[in-house]
Formats: sequence, C-alpha cells, structure tokens
Amino acid sequence: IRTQLQGALPEYMVPAAYVQLASLPLTPNGKLDRQALPAPAEDAYARDHYVPPQGPVEEAIATVWSQVLQVERVGRDDDFFRLGGHSLLAMTLQARLAHAGHRLNVSDIYRTPTVAGQAVRLKRTAGHEDPVRSIVTVQESSHQGPPLFLLHEVSGTESYFSVLGMQLDANSGVCGILGVPLTQSPLDTMAALGARAAEIIQRVQPEGSCRLAGWCFGGELAYATAIVLARSGRHVEYLGLIDAQAGRHRAGSEHVTLCRLLMRHIEMIGGAVASTDLRHDALAELQALSDSGDFEAMLARVATLELYGHSPLALLSPEQAKSFFEREAAHIRAEQDHAPESSDIPLHLYIARERSATDPGAMTMHRMGAYLGWDRIVAPDRITVTHVPGDHHSMLQKDGALAAAMNQHLRTLRGRPSSGNSAGT
Repeated sequence: IRTQLQGALPEYMVPAAYVQLASLPLTPNGKLDRQALPAPAEDAYARDHYVPPQGPVEEAIATVWSQVLQVERVGRDDDFFRLGGHSLLAMTLQARLAHAGHRLNVSDIYRTPTVAGQAVRLKRTAGHEDPVRSIVTVQESSHQGPPLFLLHEVSGTESYFSVLGMQLDANSGVCGILGVPLTQSPLDTMAALGARAAEIIQRVQPEGSCRLAGWCFGGELAYATAIVLARSGRHVEYLGLIDAQAGRHRAGSEHVTLCRLLMRHIEMIGGAVASTDLRHDALAELQALSDSGDFEAMLARVATLELYGHSPLALLSPEQAKSFFEREAAHIRAEQDHAPESSDIPLHLYIARERSATDPGAMTMHRMGAYLGWDRIVAPDRITVTHVPGDHHSMLQKDGALAAAMNQHLRTLRGRPSSGNSAGT
C-alpha cells in the first residue's frame, strides 16, 4: 500500500502507520468516530530494517527521537515522519535537540529525516557558524519591514526572548540572536561579540534601518552591536536597553570561576531536592567543592543529586556543561573590560522600579545615576527613560508594562524617514 501511495502522493501525505480493521467505527450519525480508532502499535509504522545508531551523536539523536515519538527503539535509518512525526513534533524535536546542544533547523529535519542524516548534518556544521542558525524566530513577520533583534543575555541563551518577545506587537517580526555555539571557542571582548552580532544582522537583514534591544548584558551587547552597524553605514532607528548599566564592571572586579558560576546557577534555580535539609547539605557539599576549585567533581555531584531541576543544563553532557559555563565566563570578562564608545544613537532606556538582592549590580545602581551611566556615553537629550514596574527579572513580564512601552516606541517609528548615526571614541 505504501509503495502505491508513494507513487501518487507527496511524501508528507503518505500515512506513517497502517492498521488493519474489520470495519471502521462510526458515530450514531454514521460518520467516522475518530475517538474510537485504535492507536497504532509500534510495528504498524513503516520502517526499514533496524540498524542501531552508530557513535555518540547518532545515539544522542535517537534518544531524543524516542522521547519525542514515544517509541522504544529507533534505528539510524528510520524516518522521523514514518515513525509518526509531523510538523508540531518536528518543532518539539528541534527544541529537545537544541537543549541537548545539537542545533538543527526544522527545515533540516524535513531535508534529512533519518537519524544518520541528521548526524551528518550536525557534523558538517560543527566548528563553524551559519549566521541564520544563530537566530531564534520569536515572532514571524506579517509584512515587510525591519525586524526587532533581541541580543542574548550573559549565558548566551534565549532565556528571555519568548517571555518578552511574544508580548510585542512588532509586525515586522522579532528575532533573537544566540551566543556562540558551544562547539566553538567563546568570544571574550564586547567588540568581538558586537562585530559577530552585527555580521549576523547584516546577513539576515542586508539593508534598511535596524532595530535592536537587549536585557541586562544583552543591552550592553546591543549597544556594542549598534556601534558596529553605525560605523558600517547602517541606520539604527531603535535601540532599547532594558535595565542595562553602562560599563558597570571594570578591571579589578571579582574574578569569576567556573565553580562560582555553577554554584550561582544552582542557588538561583532552586534545584529539585525534596527536603530542605537535604538541599542545605547538598549546597554545603557543593560549596566545599567550589572552594577547592574541582569543577568536574561539582558537575558530577550536581547530576547525581539532580540539582538542575528543570534547567536545560540537565540535558547537557559534562563536556557541554563545561562549555556552557566557559562561554558565560567569557561574557562576564567582556563586560568587565567594556568601555562603551560615545555615539549619537538615540537610546530607549527601560529601568526597573524595584530592586531585589538578586539583581545584578543592585548595590551599584544608585551610583550609576538616573541614566544608569549611559549619560556619560550618549547626550541625555538622546536618551528616553521609561520606568517599568517590577524588579530586574519580573519587569520582563509584570503586567506587560515593558512590552507596552516598547510597543508604543516602536509604533512611532513607522513611516519615519531614516537618517544616519555616528559613533566615535
């Protein structure tokens, strides 16, 4: 049956499973009763002769397939769509693979629907970066126009993109720029990070005015990126800095080790230890390992105690987790050494009204002044300040006030003629 259908239908219309029934279940009205149809057994799916996955990459892909498709056994030559995959599950597969450190586009899954094919695709892209693959589409564009680019925060992940981006009504689309892939050496200067982000934007949006925004570290990175774009002749018509301080770190700041970053991460996410006493003992044990500088032992102990909770780090191997924290440490060094250049680029500065002890730089906020230090870089009359309900973290979603303010500012740009920006030292 499948062979006959393949000759008459495109692949995506060919059924994934075949179940023989004596008769079709019907409703009292004589229509097909879909709810009464039996679920296909695993052997009902069309699949080639089973060949086990080969190598760690294929094994990792097959494991994720098994979780997404809810099948026990996945071979290297099995077809994702023949095993019951569809467009929504393809998006789930992409997200699960990304959390495991393997980045494929949904289009890659359609082009290479086998485990072996996806492993080859991953190996080909390892070690070099496709700019389009460093972009997360948060909102699709509904008309032609410049999209809003959100710059990643200090971890290099998409942590806040969806929380904020889905509240925005940017009809031209919202995209997020991720950090350097974990398979590459991290960048540890803001100039290099800004140049990389600018190159990605130039490739994705070759012409037209640019719109950028970033939260915390992402705000400083957005400014550094805007400087590079302005120098190349691109007009930056919107630059949103969300609770971002101008060069709040300086040389001589606290040296951040991988152990300290891991400890900070565990303290922030709360972990999944059921007992408060157990958690207290676990944190004390980890602190002792951190003080000794034994990062690998910390990673192993965190995994054993299941302290990652629902963090994506729970899906990473020890090597990938180490790369994750090395990238974050590189970003912190970049921030510590960053001295933003002056420019005439207009800024929209969104400042949290509340401060909590967990806010980065909370103790130095009062010393930065009403403009969080940006008035030393850009003339005050070029800065629009908006105070937003919530603290450094809750402002991203509290009552939608931040998104509402950004929406209002973005709406005023429509139809405005572009003019050049200048950047200098």
